[in-house]
Amino acid sequence: FLMIRRPPRSTLFPYTTLFRSLSGLAAIINELTDIPVEEIQADKSLDEDLHVDSLSMIEIVNEAGERFGVTIPDEEIANLRTVGDAAKYIAGAQS
Repeated sequence: FLMIRRPPRSTLFPYTTLFRSLSGLAAIINELTDIPVEEIQADKSLDEDLHVDSLSMIEIVNEAGERFGVTIPDEEIANLRTVGDAAKYIAGAQS
């Protein structure tokens, strides 16, 4: 009989926060750009893969800030190259 133990809640927290950030961000990108949600993945480049232009990026950042209750400074936007980068930033700002 093999017993599988669930990891402590404290170790799951960063992953659930990141997952919520990623799924919420995908919804925002979909709403503002009409890119299908299934194409919005963590490893996708916002500009090269998803073709998000600078104006759309500002709209995404503003909407993400409102929905997640975080502030993403203008100087950080250039560092958000992939969907995953943005989700990690949001998750980190929430903790």
